[in-house]
Amino acid sequence: MALPTSLDNNKLTLAVGASIGLDTIATSISQTGDGGENHLGHHRSGVALALEIKDERGAAELLGLVASFARDNASEPVWTDLLFTVLRQRSSRIFRTEEVQELLDQLKKRYGPQFVAKVLIEVVNGCANIKMLVAAQELLLYQQTLWSEICETEWGLNSQEPLMPPSIVGHLMTKMTQKKKYKQVLELATEYFASAEFDAARDFQQQGFLKLFEASVKIQHNPRKVLLERGFGAAIQCCVTLEEFSLALHCYQTMESIRERLVDRGNGGGFETKDRLEDANERVRIVDEVLPADENMCVNAMKACMALKNFPTFKNVFRGMVARGAARSAGFGLGIRYCHKHLDPTFLDEVLDAVFLMEQELAGAWMLEVENYNDALGCFAATNRSDQAKELFSHMLNNPFIVPDHITMLEMVENHRDATIEEIFSLMDDFLEWRLAPNLQVFTSLLSICMRRRLVGNAVALIDAMKNHDVVPDVKVFTTIAFIHASHGDLKAVVGVLRDMASQGIATDRLFFDYVINALYGACGIDMCFSLFRELSEDHLAIPEGLYVSLVDLGTKIGLIERTLHVAYNMECEGFQLCSEQLHELMIRCHSYDEIAEFVRTFSLLHQGLQPETPRFEIELYEDLISMLTQFNCKSEVTKVEELARAAGHDDLIV
Repeated sequence: MALPTSLDNNKLTLAVGASIGLDTIATSISQTGDGGENHLGHHRSGVALALEIKDERGAAELLGLVASFARDNASEPVWTDLLFTVLRQRSSRIFRTEEVQELLDQLKKRYGPQFVAKVLIEVVNGCANIKMLVAAQELLLYQQTLWSEICETEWGLNSQEPLMPPSIVGHLMTKMTQKKKYKQVLELATEYFASAEFDAARDFQQQGFLKLFEASVKIQHNPRKVLLERGFGAAIQCCVTLEEFSLALHCYQTMESIRERLVDRGNGGGFETKDRLEDANERVRIVDEVLPADENMCVNAMKACMALKNFPTFKNVFRGMVARGAARSAGFGLGIRYCHKHLDPTFLDEVLDAVFLMEQELAGAWMLEVENYNDALGCFAATNRSDQAKELFSHMLNNPFIVPDHITMLEMVENHRDATIEEIFSLMDDFLEWRLAPNLQVFTSLLSICMRRRLVGNAVALIDAMKNHDVVPDVKVFTTIAFIHASHGDLKAVVGVLRDMASQGIATDRLFFDYVINALYGACGIDMCFSLFRELSEDHLAIPEGLYVSLVDLGTKIGLIERTLHVAYNMECEGFQLCSEQLHELMIRCHSYDEIAEFVRTFSLLHQGLQPETPRFEIELYEDLISMLTQFNCKSEVTKVEELARAAGHDDLIV
């Protein structure tokens, strides 16, 4: 049945046939007459109880009874609860727009349009939360119609305050998109925007526009129809989220074009220079209010530029953001990150100048974050701009509110890689004043400087400092110190490093021995490299696989074939297998009969014992070896290799 709408009657007759419990409650409430708010809580309970026992007419009459109270006793929270309770209990039925609007109209006559508008705020929000989306939409549009009446009846009304908070409108659209009501979202927006009372700056915000553009994408609807002033930022953000970077940039450029046309309009003659300047400034101010290019919008446009590698536009967007005074941590941070990633120290100077100017203007109200300073220092380090890095670091030192971290320390060490050791240790003293001791990464970077300069004493001192600061070295640290010792031909020190690694359970890797063997060879020649085997054996240390591999690679590279083949065979005897690529490289480096003969002998030894089910060496190795033996006129060896190939499982050998 329909809800009663004669809410302004002073007396109401209770429904015939209402339950005994409801009659008792209604009688109790009716005795209060024009009573105060002490009983308002009971009214809500009465309505709830009535609806629970399916007595909708009784509940409606209770609503009417509450409406009979004096205006001074009107309670927004109570009416919010009552209306929402009725709507929720009737949600299983078709939403009756006319019926509810008539009820609200009667309520408006009794308490005024502004009272109804305030009540509907939480009702709409509640309906959205429990997915009564049709009811929420109808009530939102009804509330919008109250604007003109409120303006006529309410003195001192602030027209800049929205009737419905835009966050609730956005929340409703979010719930609608979650239920895939994309078409309904666009229809609601179209009707909501069409009202003469609608103000985009006041009544709508980013969240709503994001959902509008999401809905447009889902049903392939042209978003131009919903692209209002405040929609540009949301459109750009939505496009970036969807990785439609070209469209994002198009939106930004369209907005900038509109801004320029609005600012330039009417700038013709007829004004004195001063008047023209004041008029232009006023136009810019108004355009900034209508088409605000805030930091978030610019950052999204800059992200689109980076994705498209459109760096000139990236810089123009950044400059526009700075010129409007909109740049803060996000905008400046992205500008610095671009410079670091793309190694652009020239533009970084421009960005930092803008940062310092903004910090000065805001007088401590805003400062660039240490992470952004670190990015800038990293850019200077990567582009060999140590002077600019030191100047920036000095700026950090002079700001007591900026606390450097280990990344700052690491980047500054990199910026001092060509400085004297004294300067580097002085730098460490600066950090110690902040009670910031080097960590593993910083020690590794410091050791790398010693490594490039072959500074044994300083490297040893750094290792001792690591122990004093309880920093546990890793394989990179041991690789660095071993390389430095090897570059001085100190085999015993290299063995000492390997002993320390073994005692700490740190395994060597391929890179470790590549560095050590190449350093030994560069400092003392190949014999010193072979001597490392003897030193390890005398110290009763196992010979790691990486040492064999690195020595085989070096021997192959310098053409020391026969000795390298002996190392390769010993490697096999120790249980470490050579791969086809290593053997192939050794084979093609054979330039004499003795070398190729030694290769065949070693190759034959590798085929002794039980062969695997699948061939260990690729067929190309056998074919290339036969080709080389033919060139050296070793026909007897060719037959032997053919037999080895067939024994290994290569029955399709091509000779």
